[in-house]
Amino acid sequence: MSTSLTPLAESLAGEFPDALRQRGADYFRSGRVNIDSGSSQRVSASVRGTELYQVELARKRHVIRALCTCPYFFEARICKHVWAVILAADAERLLHGDGGWVELESMDEEIDGNTQGRFEERTVTPRGSAPARGWRRQLAIIDSSAPPSPREAWSDKRELLYVIDRTGTLGGVGLYLEIWHRERKLDGTWGKPKLRPLPHGLLLQLRDGDDRYILASLSGAEPDYLTYAHGGHAASYYSSSPEIRRRLVPPLLELLMPMLCRTGRCRFRMDPRDDESRWLTLQWDDGEPWQFRLDVRRADQAPQYEVRGTLTRGSERIDLATPSLLASSGFVFIGDRVARYEPRNAYNWVKALREQRSVSVPIEQIDEFVDTLLRQRELPALDLPEELRYEEASDTPRPRLTVKPSPESWQRDRLRASLGFDYDGVIIDDKHPSAVVLKGDRRALRRDRAYEQTARERLFALGLRELTGGYEANPGFEFPASRLPRIVHELLTDGWRIEALGKLYRAPGRFKLEVASGVDWFELHGAVEFGDTDAQLPKLLEAARKGEALVKLDDGSFGLLPEEWLAKYGILASLGAAHGDHLRFGRTQVAVLDALLAAQPEANVDEVFARARDALAQFDGIRSADPPAGFQGELRPYQREGLGWLHFLREFGFGGCLADDMGLGKTVQVLALLEARRAAREQNPRMGPSLVVVPKSLVFNWKQEAARFAPRLRVLDHTGHQRRKSTEHFDEYDLLITTYGTLRKDAASFKDMRFDYVILDEA
Repeated sequence: MSTSLTPLAESLAGEFPDALRQRGADYFRSGRVNIDSGSSQRVSASVRGTELYQVELARKRHVIRALCTCPYFFEARICKHVWAVILAADAERLLHGDGGWVELESMDEEIDGNTQGRFEERTVTPRGSAPARGWRRQLAIIDSSAPPSPREAWSDKRELLYVIDRTGTLGGVGLYLEIWHRERKLDGTWGKPKLRPLPHGLLLQLRDGDDRYILASLSGAEPDYLTYAHGGHAASYYSSSPEIRRRLVPPLLELLMPMLCRTGRCRFRMDPRDDESRWLTLQWDDGEPWQFRLDVRRADQAPQYEVRGTLTRGSERIDLATPSLLASSGFVFIGDRVARYEPRNAYNWVKALREQRSVSVPIEQIDEFVDTLLRQRELPALDLPEELRYEEASDTPRPRLTVKPSPESWQRDRLRASLGFDYDGVIIDDKHPSAVVLKGDRRALRRDRAYEQTARERLFALGLRELTGGYEANPGFEFPASRLPRIVHELLTDGWRIEALGKLYRAPGRFKLEVASGVDWFELHGAVEFGDTDAQLPKLLEAARKGEALVKLDDGSFGLLPEEWLAKYGILASLGAAHGDHLRFGRTQVAVLDALLAAQPEANVDEVFARARDALAQFDGIRSADPPAGFQGELRPYQREGLGWLHFLREFGFGGCLADDMGLGKTVQVLALLEARRAAREQNPRMGPSLVVVPKSLVFNWKQEAARFAPRLRVLDHTGHQRRKSTEHFDEYDLLITTYGTLRKDAASFKDMRFDYVILDEA
């Protein structure tokens, strides 16, 4: 004889406080339990809590031994994680052993160097046992907590019927549902359905999972109960009985309607007087929702137009009178099928045209009718004949805020604001009831109510308060005048149009940059578009330097500084010198300009700058360089690297600072460079000499080092009283050596001299 399996949760519920069972059930329902291995005698699982905890359950006859790695278990010997695993084991019919009742013990975990997860028994007093002298009291408590006995057993030959009544549904919101039941007769046919109260404890007796779930939902069962009723076992008791007459409303209706049809026992009754032979067995139509539309057509026999309602789905189209029921909750009953439909917030139209069938409009009034229709607050989808057709489109508007002084003399520190929306050039007040915005070219733009509401909430977030009451139809908003700068800044950044106290504020638009070459500089012409006017780059940088958020534009309006661009590139742009409407950069600042233009790939550049930028882009690193043939001596590896770096500076027109430690041969590296420049000068006589400026104490050292390492250099010692004050003879030399003091004295003579290199030693 087989033994009936008793669910673990039912047997062990008394071992756990209600709070632990509740939290454990939440863990189980949310999918935090993962059974790693399981059988009729043992379960290993992991539970995601604050951390990942390991739970072991082992069964030996009527004893379940438990262990959890959470801190709470080692204090109390029970925890929510153990309860969650018990529920999971129940759901997968694990740990049932030989069946029968069970009690709970705990076990300790022992982990040695070879084996993890080995458990040994720990002798404990089972939770829930009581001293022998208190057994009478314990039995009394247990008996008082037991669920009431069912008034009658629910026979396997009995089934539930879910009857949706059309007449009852039309009388209110949602669907009107009755729960009937019937019994199978001895000849195998079904008896007459009965509408009687359902017995207490019915949920514990039903075998059909859908029935348990439906009735538990209708009776308002607790979540724990709902879970176990749906899973096949009852872990707690609920004494209420579902009402046999219920009105199903969203969102419960969306959940239950497909399930009701899936039972095969959901019926539709047109009239309360109909007997069961006229009830339709409903089938669920899981296709796309039907769409409600208004169909306007020219009448065949009269000078008028007829307005009717239709339902469409893909290529399907049916008259609004066809369905048996069109519920306000969004369900349509067509024959024996139930489907979703979307009235698009126009159920009043559905109801009116179901009652009246059509609306007649004289031809001479049809334009007025269509215009009035399009301006209604809730507008269904329209099917118009060609002569009346509007091009319907959706559009995201641009919000507009207009700020004026408060009309109240005692509120000078307060400002008023009105909100509007720009739909492709048509301005509409936020309180206007129309569902669409009409354009003169027979275009209808459907208003984006969700976007408009988001704009209103943005104002609330910025501290604006909506005004109500008074004699004005739409008094707008109010806020402290001190908040105006922040409000303007925030909303312009969001793309709003702002007009405050008679001044128009503009958000920055496209950035325009152009580079032109000068004699030995590059000119950066830049401007930001603010609507139909521009602000030049030097003007923007000047406002930013002053810490201002706005710049006054040529037309008297104010533009919001492009903060993001200035934050990224303002410092780079400020490295240029302002010259009228542009910035000037030296030839050595190609990299700076290139970084600026990286954010504006559409910027215009001339050929000279393009070549310089291309050379910079093709640069792939600094390489060591060998000294020229005329250099006497050898360079160490690091000196060859320094010479390569000096060549890199010359190639890109950069200045540099050779800052090796003292004694490492900086002078020798420079002499190797100057010898290379001397050789190049033989091929290009227009090149000038190079100038070395040194302290007086180093003049002799430079002359001596030049004679030793670069003997072919023609060196002029331009120091002392015997020096020639003119510069005509400078071109006869390759290298001029002078001191800082002499340079100050001869500055007037030197200013017109063009040198190949100027080298400052110990500057």
